[in-house]
Amino acid sequence: MKPKEFFKSKKSWSVIKDKILGWYLVPYLTKVSKFNRLIVVVDGFAGVGLYKDGSEGSPIIICKTIEKLRKKGVKAITILIDSNKECFDELKKNVKKYENSKIAFPEFGSFNDLTPIIIKETEGLPVFFYIDPFGIKSIEFKCLEKIFEKVKRSSTEVLINFNYKALRREAEAYPELTKKVMNGIWYREILKDKTLSDEQKEEIILENYKDLYQKYFNFIGSCPVMYKDEQDAKYHLIFATSHFDGLRLMNDIMGDVYRDFYSKGRLFDITPPKKRRDLELLEKNILGLAKEIGIINRAKIKEVLIPRLFMRHKESDYNKVISRLIKEEKIYSETGKVRVNDLTPISLTKFSQKSKK
Repeated sequence: MKPKEFFKSKKSWSVIKDKILGWYLVPYLTKVSKFNRLIVVVDGFAGVGLYKDGSEGSPIIICKTIEKLRKKGVKAITILIDSNKECFDELKKNVKKYENSKIAFPEFGSFNDLTPIIIKETEGLPVFFYIDPFGIKSIEFKCLEKIFEKVKRSSTEVLINFNYKALRREAEAYPELTKKVMNGIWYREILKDKTLSDEQKEEIILENYKDLYQKYFNFIGSCPVMYKDEQDAKYHLIFATSHFDGLRLMNDIMGDVYRDFYSKGRLFDITPPKKRRDLELLEKNILGLAKEIGIINRAKIKEVLIPRLFMRHKESDYNKVISRLIKEEKIYSETGKVRVNDLTPISLTKFSQKSKK
């Protein structure tokens, strides 16, 4: 399919990923704006911005969000990149209003070529990169590393599309290019392993690919973006940040969007067991962590378990389970009260009367 043909109507998987992007941008821009610096949102593969059926693509979603928040004092712009001339010309028309108001800055060219320039021009500024290409061939890992290096100097977050099906398809057709995308040939043996199912290969390669990000970011999470009526993922959205607040927020957003896919408009919830909210599992993990660490608090529990159980539970689930455990006297708070905040010490054993004073 040619790039422009894709934009006739919005596919179900595009609805999911754009919902995640849109829901995250509002709290992200609001929070980061407190540093009183210009925030830059980069859409690395913007497309035309508006589908033929009237649906809004990521460029319009980003522009409208910035326009709305500017009225509240948020300083932000977006750089919209596309390398397809036909798509770019259409994009320019669709975001002309936002370009005139200095919200949108369309740039024609490849993401790999323009990234070093953008990094230089945004030095010292917080930047959010949304990287959503067709397939995988357009993203060389050395280009991503330039972005990741920026983390050391200023706030940088990434939301990127990882397409296992495209990798599997293109690994043989374009071995050298795929090697550049995957930062080596480590994935080849996994793809060739006949003892693994395709689902297992996808999971292993995804986790290994995410591990490449760990060198640069403190927190990594991912969400499968599903086909309309199937159990397997179209691709995965990987989120990388060095700030726990970002991961905590994205945990709730991705979890809500994912579970909504399996429950909205259906008679029964058909969410796969591995992704269902399981409060017994959460309780087991909380008690295990309390046993391992000793005196702990809600903030530390979330910091450890949200990355480990990413998307599985909402942040509010942690608060509810901890309060219930205190009420059932399976754990104890330093204050002796059931209602605690994130910093209240809690433990598997009772605190002395002296410590409560």
